[in-house]
Amino acid sequence: MLEIKNETRVDKNGNIIYDSTFSDKQYTLAEYVEKMILDKNSAIYAHPSGTINGKDEQAQVIIDFVHRIDRHAKKLMMNEFPIFAERKRDLIINKAKKYNEHYKTLETLANN
Repeated sequence: MLEIKNETRVDKNGNIIYDSTFSDKQYTLAEYVEKMILDKNSAIYAHPSGTINGKDEQAQVIIDFVHRIDRHAKKLMMNEFPIFAERKRDLIINKAKKYNEHYKTLETLANN
């Protein structure tokens, strides 16, 4: 997944580029984070600096951007390796099965 994150490109506004024929300036994850930090008009500086109520909102802007790239990379990885999608589906089915078993047990106890 790290390789996919490194290959993901964004435009000057931080939007993920899906089109391989995109002709404007493209940034990698690291380049765009650096651009956000150096540009005094970026979304980072729209928030106050420092920690407020235990939260650094400027850092949160960067974290949110990285999480967006993570979600994109995970989606691409799931498409590339269908076994991950099967595993996820099996986990959901197993969780539903366990829930139904517990519900039946509780129903039985409640009716006695």
